[in-house]
Amino acid sequence: MEDKDLIGRIKSDLLTFTNGFIYFNNTVVKIRYDLIKADDSLLTANQIFDIYEDVFDLNPGQRI
Repeated sequence: MEDKDLIGRIKSDLLTFTNGFIYFNNTVVKIRYDLIKADDSLLTANQIFDIYEDVFDLNPGQRI
């Protein structure tokens, strides 16, 4: 399965990346370095990225 929104954000650089986390809009993506380092087999995007949406309780029109 492909997350086209995440791929588009990465390609367009409309995000913040720090300490293994990607932040954009009200979404946080955790990169699973532990799985990448421990597993020699081919991993899917769903296994590598833990995606958390609507992380913050925002008022209408409020942005991060």
